Amino acid sequence: MVQAVAAVALILASWFAIEDIRLRENANAGNRALVDSASTGEVTAQVSQAVRSVFSYDYNRLEQSRAVALQVLSGRAVEQYEQVMGRVAEQAATSKLVVSTSVRSIGLTDLRPDSARALLFIDAQSIRTTDNHRTSTSAGLFVTARRVDGRWKIIDLTPA
Repeated sequence: MVQAVAAVALILASWFAIEDIRLRENANAGNRALVDSASTGEVTAQVSQAVRSVFSYDYNRLEQSRAVALQVLSGRAVEQYEQVMGRVAEQAATSKLVVSTSVRSIGLTDLRPDSARALLFIDAQSIRTTDNHRTSTSAGLFVTARRVDGRWKIIDLTPA
């Protein structure tokens, strides 16, 4: 009986090892989001920080917030940011808004050597300093990122 259990365990261990190798080889040819934990960690950390930077702002420092956001954006995302923040900036200045955004959860749906796609769930806390009115909102966001000069930059933002 013990020999049979040992034989089954050996067969299962061999099968798991072969499957691990197969998954890693397939990942090198395509999507590495599920098998490359080091790259996944790098992308999720940089994209999370970028999203926090882009969607957090203080009415007193809108130009500074814009400069920080433009450091982590590229391509179409710059246009998307300019469109949204053009409208938001006026309201932020009038209402004296301070917005702090956090990433509640992030998961990569696709990871390639120089591109990634992620689904994020974000929370934004805002305070209208004219009357101390506070609001909280949550949203889903698809982000496409590209490696540019060794850093991950957001190239597209799509509401989920």
